[in-house]
Amino acid sequence: ASFKAIASCVPYVSGTKHRAQQQLLQQAIPQMFQVLDDSLTSGIEHAKSCFTCLNDIVLIDPGFFRPEIEKLLQTVLNLAGNSRLDQCIRHLALELAVTY
Repeated sequence: ASFKAIASCVPYVSGTKHRAQQQLLQQAIPQMFQVLDDSLTSGIEHAKSCFTCLNDIVLIDPGFFRPEIEKLLQTVLNLAGNSRLDQCIRHLALELAVTY
């Protein structure tokens, strides 16, 4: 799986006309977190792209991650506080938490 899979979800998050698809996509939120974890070992550019996609989803519909909000915030705050990660990645993690 890659950030491209998450990016392909973005159009279905916006608007109420896609509410049924959005609810199905919400079932894939745990896999989105796994893609984020995988992207962290694939290089900074992959991680940046993944964070961009997740941030786009939050900007379009902040409620999309509601079913897994605790996991989302726990994940991004842990990443933001991890001094072993690149500063850019830590900033993006914090940005996602603040945007939500």
